[in-house]
Amino acid sequence: MRLRITGLKHQWFFEQFPEVKKFSVVMSRNKKLVQWMKNYIPNHTINANAVKDTIPSLLNQHAGGIALLTSRYEGFSLSLIEAMSQGLVPISFSVGVAPEIIRNGENGFIVHTIEEAEEKIKLLLNDTALRHRVALAAKETAKQFRSDMMIEKTLALYRKILE
Repeated sequence: MRLRITGLKHQWFFEQFPEVKKFSVVMSRNKKLVQWMKNYIPNHTINANAVKDTIPSLLNQHAGGIALLTSRYEGFSLSLIEAMSQGLVPISFSVGVAPEIIRNGENGFIVHTIEEAEEKIKLLLNDTALRHRVALAAKETAKQFRSDMMIEKTLALYRKILE
């Protein structure tokens, strides 16, 4: 079981779940941050500055895991879609498009507090069947955001406007 974390409050989550294997895909030139993560986060694998095209395969290795998205400000969260497309269960704060994409309890979880996020993590860690069911639904939801689907939807909209 792996836990992927993005956004704020990382240290707190790492301290709450020391036994859970964690991984991060970090896009940062801050070498001190990357080194700190390597040195001080238990049970943690870090992929620093991965080539963009390799991110789906990195995430796919953790299918059935949890993607904790703790961003408090977000537009269209590519991290959310990438995680869902590879079968990770998203736990996200109610920011950006997350409330429009995540059907709470079906294909992920929307939370409003750190404590609520912790509660959902514990729920998923203790209920493998639920975690896998939600992961499959997340993966299915993400299909609507594939580039070929988005292109077709955009073209259909243009055709409708031109009619």
